[in-house]
Amino acid sequence: MVRFAMMAALLVPGSSGPQDAAKISGLVKQLSAEDWVEQARAAQELARIGRPALNAVTDAAWKSNAPSIQFWSKAITEKVLGAGAPVVPAPAPAPEPAAASFAPEENDVGSVMFICNNAAHGDYEVVLSRCPTCAKVKRFAYDYNASPACFRCTVCKAKFAAVKCDRCGTPPGPRTRIRTKRH
Repeated sequence: MVRFAMMAALLVPGSSGPQDAAKISGLVKQLSAEDWVEQARAAQELARIGRPALNAVTDAAWKSNAPSIQFWSKAITEKVLGAGAPVVPAPAPAPEPAAASFAPEENDVGSVMFICNNAAHGDYEVVLSRCPTCAKVKRFAYDYNASPACFRCTVCKAKFAAVKCDRCGTPPGPRTRIRTKRH
């Protein structure tokens, strides 16, 4: 009898049928409920389910801007994967030397910002403010003399030719002409 109960306990969490997928999606929807107690219960249940629920939770976090889903997604991921595991960042690329003519003025330095208009997530304002190489904030400038022209960090001179949306990975589109009034 005890052996049967132990086998049943092992089989239940591993099952992944359509009922489990529906249950997981229902719990993910509860993460954005008005009542925070309901959110906490759903998060606790999703953390208990474990890795089968992790994909649905991370997908919801990518697709939604709701702060509650972002918060609970992080908490569930840490609970399932273990908060004690060290996160090793990828090594930063070596900065490419800048030309001697790269000397932007203070008014030309700041964050990189563009609007990504992808059908998957709609209008989204992408702001890149921290340099991944030296971690300085708001120190980007456009280097017109580089081949090809690109953004550079003014502190470490790292070149960033591939500026992309953090949600969908698409680069910014071409510059849009804006009509001005003529008097």
